[in-house]
Amino acid sequence: MTRIVSKFSAILRAHRTDILVLLLLSLLAVVIRFGYLAEYPNSIMHEDSGPYVDEAERLLEGRETVTGQMPGRAPGYPLFLAAIISLVSPNLLYAIGIQHLLGIGTALLLTLSLRLLGVGRVLSYGFFIAIAFAHRLIHYDNTIGAETLTVFLLSVNFLLATGMALRRWNPWACAATIGLIFGYLILVRSATFFIPFVFAFWLVLPTAKFCPDWRRRLALIALILIPPVSAVVGMIQWNKAHYNRAALSREAEPVMAFVIAYSGDFSEQGPRYEVLEKYPGFRESLKAVVEEGRATLKDDGYSTVDHYQWVFNIFNVLDLERFGSQQEKDRVVGGLFWDTVLTPHTLLGHLTGHTLRELRFMLRDSTPVANSTYP
Repeated sequence: MTRIVSKFSAILRAHRTDILVLLLLSLLAVVIRFGYLAEYPNSIMHEDSGPYVDEAERLLEGRETVTGQMPGRAPGYPLFLAAIISLVSPNLLYAIGIQHLLGIGTALLLTLSLRLLGVGRVLSYGFFIAIAFAHRLIHYDNTIGAETLTVFLLSVNFLLATGMALRRWNPWACAATIGLIFGYLILVRSATFFIPFVFAFWLVLPTAKFCPDWRRRLALIALILIPPVSAVVGMIQWNKAHYNRAALSREAEPVMAFVIAYSGDFSEQGPRYEVLEKYPGFRESLKAVVEEGRATLKDDGYSTVDHYQWVFNIFNVLDLERFGSQQEKDRVVGGLFWDTVLTPHTLLGHLTGHTLRELRFMLRDSTPVANSTYP
């Protein structure tokens, strides 16, 4: 025990400047963020918050969902909310306060990762300021939604992966912890399913330095991938058993709707869309909906605020009664999606017309847009 205390004291002395500066910056971030929360306590809900709160309340009350109706969101974040409501307070402002602390924690974890990678103090502190005081991130952390928890979990894994790659920490413990966190992350945000694979194979080359045996490297990759893959398989089987659906959650439908609405080609020159052959006139109905929606797009490729959810209007066409069962609707939506992304000209149009635009938005235009949405 004395040895551990001595080692810890040595670390504190060696990094006392970093600790002092980051502590002061963290306290300042707490003041600013909680001041924002006090100023705008009514801005914590947005259009995606309701399903999370409803699901959390259902979990706390032990209620079942409506028979055959899937929950509106993946279960990870509602579990997080339910834990806060049960252990801290039913007042959602406490959950928002914890999210702000997680936002600051994300900045600290990523800054520590940079320091481990050898980045200088000034740049590391500047990075912390950019994350902890960013207007858009404060805006997201101040609302009920899975974004804050998702980014925090990713930052934990990035720190562990950095220490693992630099041979600072035990690779087996790091890989096991990364895998478990990814397993929960899939339950928080099923759309992050591809990220564990990026992490795992990114670590293949670094692990070769301290694990020359390829079998041990595969074991490390397995430790990272087994929990998230198990989480996905479990969600699929649960949804099949309880809702007779193979989709991970409703999150899959909006993604498919976006691709179909923005890049689907329902003209005679477009993909064949074999799934529509048994539904006469359906192709023309979809064409009318997407053309009407695309007409609302501005020069920058985005709709006005009043029409930004036009993409989901295709679900008004894809009504359940037309297909007779949820399974058939899933089959049609999936077929439209895959035909769109596997046809060269629609795939190229989506990548150049929309994916690049979204990347440009995130890198350049997102902060002004977020600032303009402040209450």
